[in-house]
Amino acid sequence: MRTIGMDTHCVAADVVALQDGTLIRLGHVPMLKDCLRTSEQRELSHDDYVVTKITGNAASLADLLVTPDRYLQLTNADQSQLCRK
Repeated sequence: MRTIGMDTHCVAADVVALQDGTLIRLGHVPMLKDCLRTSEQRELSHDDYVVTKITGNAASLADLLVTPDRYLQLTNADQSQLCRK
């Protein structure tokens, strides 16, 4: 299992993976449904643990990325929420 970090913005997200103590840059993904779906299918495994900050895009990311086996951790300085379908 890897931990995937997503720094989301209005038009794109920077994505990194932490695996066995090593940080790996997965790329810069446009915040478009087709681009996110392609990146999700290509880069993420079913048991990856995804972490992102709470933004206006968080609900869309949850709809796309949360699976029965994959968690999405939504965080900000004040609160944290764990989503799983």
